[in-house]
Amino acid sequence: MRLLIAAVVWVGAVAGAVALSSAVASSIHNPPSQTASAGSGSATGGTGAPSPGSAGSSSVDPSSITSTDPRSLFRTVNFTKALATVRSHIGAGAKLDLLALYPGYMSLTQVVGGSERDVYIAFDGAYMLENTGGSAGGSPVFALSRVAATVPAALAARIATAGHTPVSQLNYMVAQVDPADNRFRWLVYPHQGNRVEYYEASGATGPLLEYLTNSSTGLQPVR
Repeated sequence: MRLLIAAVVWVGAVAGAVALSSAVASSIHNPPSQTASAGSGSATGGTGAPSPGSAGSSSVDPSSITSTDPRSLFRTVNFTKALATVRSHIGAGAKLDLLALYPGYMSLTQVVGGSERDVYIAFDGAYMLENTGGSAGGSPVFALSRVAATVPAALAARIATAGHTPVSQLNYMVAQVDPADNRFRWLVYPHQGNRVEYYEASGATGPLLEYLTNSSTGLQPVR
């Protein structure tokens, strides 16, 4: 999860973009098996380990939800509810170094003091928090309040229209602070095999950039 970018010269910048994309992709947690059965209340046991329950959850595997599913968290109404649940547990001012959003669940890495903990919320409201004991290191953080509920749907629509990548081909999104320039941004990753490795934007509006698969030119504006 420690994203490092070497951008000394143009070639280094291109290589850094590839390394960054790979590092982000490899840092995203898969939903734990308990997520689908974790209760909608606090799921942290006395030892910090997740305590599975049954309240507020369904038998549907969150990873089976697609981006065009009516229950998808890429839809503003669903993401709004998920964000509200997370905020009710950890607060809008909670410091994060990563938020990964899949259609069926959201995974956040919260920084508390010098430690990290993982927070999960599924499409059905199932919630889980796990103290990992990991060190936050020097990763840049951002407040949960910076995550606007309207952004995923807006980006998906812009990418479908301007980027010619249908919403059905979108895999996951990441909100983070760019360690190179400390700017808050969203990265949107299509499924593998797409001509674009990822899209980048600062939010719902503003420039939309794309990094083509196996590109030698780095990020380019979407035209």
